[in-house]
Amino acid sequence: MVVNSYLKVSDKFLAIRDAESPVKGFYIPGAIEIIVDRQRLLGTAEWDYVDQLWAYLIEGVQQVLAGQEFTTFFPDQPIQVELLPVKDILQIRVSTRNGEIDRRAQVDKSIFCHVMSSAALDFFSNLAKLVRGKNLRMCNDMIARVIEIQRILGT
Repeated sequence: MVVNSYLKVSDKFLAIRDAESPVKGFYIPGAIEIIVDRQRLLGTAEWDYVDQLWAYLIEGVQQVLAGQEFTTFFPDQPIQVELLPVKDILQIRVSTRNGEIDRRAQVDKSIFCHVMSSAALDFFSNLAKLVRGKNLRMCNDMIARVIEIQRILGT
């Protein structure tokens, strides 16, 4: 499983680790790339407000850790993400109501939680260097949530 985060700068996507310029504005466009067994579930074509999307997905990781199903939509697009834990396996589905997108994968639940929490920590730690005000407070809150997830995972 591979997870990467990007900021949308003009019409290009820049890996969060490579971003150096301050991010202005409350809404932060970007994308999360998730690849499971060489199948791309999300990529730059499904860009949105990336900080908000990460916050939703971290909530999903917390629900999965609690053994619960999780469903959310992208902040500003009709794309749905479903996480369905079945014993030690997590079924992931990314879809739209019109059927334009319908991608599915399965991954070990523990691997999913470890990889997602690590990628989220990387994203918010890097974003925190580029933002101020409410966005910085949100980054710090999310970093604390991710650290708690990693504590639970024993990472």
